[in-house]
Amino acid sequence: MPTFFTPRLVRRLLLIILLVLAAGYALKDAATEFWQDETEDFERLKDGMFVLDLPAKDMTKKQSIGILIFGDGGTGKTGQFEVASGMWELCKVKPCALALGLGDNIYPSGVASTSDPLWKSNFEAPYKNFIEAADQDFWMLVGNHDRRRSVAAQIRYSEISPIWKMPARDYAIPGLPSWLNIYMLDTTFIAHGADIPTFQSAFEDNFREQLKRASDQLCDKKGWRIVATHHPVVSNGARNNVFRENNVYDALYPFLEECGIHMVFSGHEHLQQHLQMDGVNYLIQGAAASVRERAKPLQHKSALSRYLGYKLGFGHLTFTQEQLEIRFNNSQGESLYTDTIEFASHKKRKKQAVHDFE
Repeated sequence: MPTFFTPRLVRRLLLIILLVLAAGYALKDAATEFWQDETEDFERLKDGMFVLDLPAKDMTKKQSIGILIFGDGGTGKTGQFEVASGMWELCKVKPCALALGLGDNIYPSGVASTSDPLWKSNFEAPYKNFIEAADQDFWMLVGNHDRRRSVAAQIRYSEISPIWKMPARDYAIPGLPSWLNIYMLDTTFIAHGADIPTFQSAFEDNFREQLKRASDQLCDKKGWRIVATHHPVVSNGARNNVFRENNVYDALYPFLEECGIHMVFSGHEHLQQHLQMDGVNYLIQGAAASVRERAKPLQHKSALSRYLGYKLGFGHLTFTQEQLEIRFNNSQGESLYTDTIEFASHKKRKKQAVHDFE
C-alpha cells in the first residue's frame, strides 16, 4: 500500500511546525513587550499628577518684565555651559525677572529621583551663577526626554532647588502682573499619541483637561495671553517631527483661536525661530545646548517665518502692557535677531495676518 508520508515530507512538516511555533513565540514576546512598553507610558502619564504650592516672587506691580526663554538645554555638555554663561552675561545688562525652560530639561532620559546625580551635572553646574544669586525663578515644563523617567521627581525637585520651579505638569505662572498671563502645558503624550495607539484616547482626554485648566487661567484675562509648550504647533524643524507637530496643531489650534492667544513659546526643535500664523506669534527656542540643521517646508500655508537660525543660543523678551521686544541671542549673549510686537486684540491680529499675505 503506497504511503504519502515519505521521510522527506515528514521532515518538511516538522520544519513547518517548528517555524510556526517559533513565529508564535516571537509574536507573543513582541506583543508582551509592546504591551509592557505602552503600559509604562500610560503609567508615566499619571506620574506627577499633583500640584505643589510653591513660593513665587511678587512681580504684580512691575510695569516691565524681562524673561529668558530656552529649551532642550539639559545635556551637561559644553554647549549648555556656553549658553548658560551667555544668559548670565546678558542678565547683567538686561532685566531678567524670570526664565522659562521649555522642556527636555535633563538628557537623555530625565531623572529617576530628586537625588539623581544628573541634577548636579545637567542643571546645577551649568546654571551655577543663577543658583548662587537666586534672583530669577526658572519655571520649567515637561519635554519628551523628561517623560522617559520620573516627572514627579522634577516636580519634587522644586522643593529643593532655590530656582527650579515646576509646581505641576501644567500650570499658570504665579506672581505676574495682571496684564501678563502665561500657562505651561505638557504636550508630550498628545504629540506622541500616534506612537501609542492603545492609550491614545486617554492621552487626548488628558490634554483636554489641561486645556480646560488653561482656559480657566487665560481666556477671560485682559492683557497678554501666552501658552508655553515643548512641542511646536508649527516650525521648519526636522522632517521626522511632522506627524507630532500635526498632532499638536490639531489638538491646540482650536484653543488658540477660541482663547485669543497672543503667543506660543516652544522648544523641541533644536533651532531658533520666529513665526506668525493667523494672528499668533510662535517663538521656538530649542538651541540651548545643541542645534540640528535639518529643515522641512512649513506645513501650513498661512504660516510666515520671520526668522530661522541654527546657532546655539536663547531668547530674551521684554514685556510691557503695550508691546513686546523680542531678542534672539547666540551662546555669548550677542543679538542674532530682534523684533517688536505691539499688543492688539485677536481680531486685529487676524486682520493684520491677512494683510501680510496680500
